[in-house]
Amino acid sequence: MLDDLPDRSIVQGLWPSGRTGQLLLTAASERAVSDLGQLVVLKVGHFSRREAMSYLVARLSADPDQRRGAMDLIEDLGGEPLAVTLATAAIGTSRMTCEDYRE
Repeated sequence: MLDDLPDRSIVQGLWPSGRTGQLLLTAASERAVSDLGQLVVLKVGHFSRREAMSYLVARLSADPDQRRGAMDLIEDLGGEPLAVTLATAAIGTSRMTCEDYRE
């Protein structure tokens, strides 16, 4: 598995061959994975506001006070799944609220 592949040159010599070779990689740009051979590409889009809020509420269920300012945080993060995940991880393991995280 390779996460956040910036450039296809990184996988030169590492690309699996044969029937059993498999590789899972993520990339922010389609350009980074173009011309790499046979790929199954799954595009992951941004969270809708509802999806982001549902995710945030589920991750911050231990202390509902931490959700204060959640909608503003979601707007600031633009629904980017990784950004929402990182924010909820930081908030959930601290005494911060969503407002605090935004500051």
